[in-house]
Amino acid sequence: MMRSGIFLNIVKLLVLYWALIILATLVRQLKLTSLSPREQLPTSNISAVSPLILRSFGSADIDGRISHFLKYFVKSRREIFPLTISRDPFHIKNDHVCRKDKDVDLLVLVISAAPYFHKRRSIRRTWGNVSQYHSHRVRLVFVLGLSQKASVTADIIKENAVHNDIVQGNFIDAYHNLTHKAVMAMRWTSENCPNAKLVLKSDDDTYVNIFKILEEFDGKYRNKSKEILCKVATTGSSPIHRSPNNKWRLSGDFFPNNTCYPFPHCIGFFVMFSPDIITPLYETAKKAPFIWIDDVYLTGLLPTILGGIKLTKLDNLLLWRQSDAMQCFQSTIKRCDVRAVLTQRPIAIERLWSYALKNRSLLSNSSRTSVKATFYKAAS
Repeated sequence: MMRSGIFLNIVKLLVLYWALIILATLVRQLKLTSLSPREQLPTSNISAVSPLILRSFGSADIDGRISHFLKYFVKSRREIFPLTISRDPFHIKNDHVCRKDKDVDLLVLVISAAPYFHKRRSIRRTWGNVSQYHSHRVRLVFVLGLSQKASVTADIIKENAVHNDIVQGNFIDAYHNLTHKAVMAMRWTSENCPNAKLVLKSDDDTYVNIFKILEEFDGKYRNKSKEILCKVATTGSSPIHRSPNNKWRLSGDFFPNNTCYPFPHCIGFFVMFSPDIITPLYETAKKAPFIWIDDVYLTGLLPTILGGIKLTKLDNLLLWRQSDAMQCFQSTIKRCDVRAVLTQRPIAIERLWSYALKNRSLLSNSSRTSVKATFYKAAS
């Protein structure tokens, strides 16, 4: 009888503990729900830019470099910046993810929307389960903002308590806040995983072929410098959408005299960054005026301001069509070289994963070469 009473008291204390955590989160969130999805920071709230970080890019005089790009913004937009350069942008931080490892080979940043639990679940069950990659140290976090629904907020707290892989910002999770997420991801990486050898950013509707990336990691990716690898939209090829009904509409406050973006940028469902540009990108965001389209801002405007960063095309290795990827991974003749593909539903990620595991059992072209070479030497 006494034991049951003690057990009941423990259960009550645990329930009270979680109730207090949820209540504190909701109170804090109420202070933030008054922020519009597009609200940014004025210059006065920005921490100082570190000239030492930018010097290797020849960009220590960041003000002088940015002045050239101010012509692309009307005056009222020139001193508005991402929210996540503020002093405390994190709601959930999980700063321990990389701490126990001296070096991390691959850090994966998955940009996710707060209510998309099902998508995060599918990724954790498939390609995002980092415990299955034994050849290299891989770490993964999901990057999201705050929900305006109490039930979603409570579920995210529970989700993070189980997985400890959420990085959540102090801003409303909305489509027009994607740049806030992207800059926060760079900041989190700079502050909490600075030793990562390669940083991969993907969306939560993307299947990523981590096996293939790790297979080529030491030969192709380990020593990358000042480079971004992605599906590239070249200078002048990416139209600026002005129609009010367009998903990627940009008002006339930005690039008022342009019909296309005047610099290259990535199509951002899959982007790999060399580690030496993560902190400079974040530092530059403290001075580069805000654009809500994250691909244009993070992989276009910021690298162009910094200078010296190469955008490498992975166009043939990144697929838009899920059916093409399915066909590639179902091959029984050769390994699929696709690095990533956009998917329509989480179930597609699980199907792709199933096919990829079977496809991986095939010898790669390089493996076949290696086997033949070994046999030839032995025979001779």
